[in-house]
Amino acid sequence: MHDSDRPVYLKDGKEYANPAWAHSESIRGEMAKATSATRLLASLPNFEAAYLGEEVKSDKPYNILCCLKKESAPIAKLSQLLDALTDFTKAVPAGAVQWTSTDQLRNMLEEKA
Repeated sequence: MHDSDRPVYLKDGKEYANPAWAHSESIRGEMAKATSATRLLASLPNFEAAYLGEEVKSDKPYNILCCLKKESAPIAKLSQLLDALTDFTKAVPAGAVQWTSTDQLRNMLEEKA
């Protein structure tokens, strides 16, 4: 389970390659080495947006806790996520995707945008 992040970001009107995007391929490579069954899931584009419906720039753990204290919908989504991570027959919640290639992940991210 990881954040997909976005392949590029904008700063001062210019587009830059996002160095975090390269981690997706590294994660996929490590998962391919697994000796037991695994399920590779990504949050689109990140945990907060996928399960809380908002982008958070700072104090992420604190903001997540505050959101979970006041809203029950994210708790249900996170419960479904944990179920999907431990039981591969369970559906993946909205906001998460199972992927096998970075091209596929990029396409799913673009569809979500």
